[in-house]
Amino acid sequence: MIRALLETNSDREAAAIAGVSTRTIERFRTDPVFVGEYRNALDRLVDGGIDRALKAFDSVIERMAETALHESSTPKERIAAQRELAAIGLKLREERYVDQELRELRALAASLGCVDVTPENDE
Repeated sequence: MIRALLETNSDREAAAIAGVSTRTIERFRTDPVFVGEYRNALDRLVDGGIDRALKAFDSVIERMAETALHESSTPKERIAAQRELAAIGLKLREERYVDQELRELRALAASLGCVDVTPENDE
C-alpha cells in the first residue's frame, strides 16, 4: 500500500492499485506505525532523487557552460545558459554562506551551554 501511495496522486488511485478501499487507506493514515513507515519510504525516495540529481549535476553544468560559450549556439541559447549558470552560482554561494552562518551560530550556542543545537541528520 505504501508503494501505491508513493506512486499515485490520490488515495483513490492508491486504493485501486493496492486492492483496498479508500476507507482502509484513511484508517492506515491514522496509524502511527504506518505513518512512520510511509515517511521513511518517502524519505528514501526523495534521497534517491537527490542523489541522482547530484550525480548528473557536473555534466549538466558542463553542457550549460559549453552552450553559453560556444559560437554554434544561438544568442538566445547562450543568454539562457549564461543566465542559468549565474543563478546556480548565486544560489550555491548563498547556500554556502547560510551553512557557514548556521555552523557559527551552533558553535556559539554550544559555547554558551545550550544543548541539542545540532540536528540529528546534520552532515
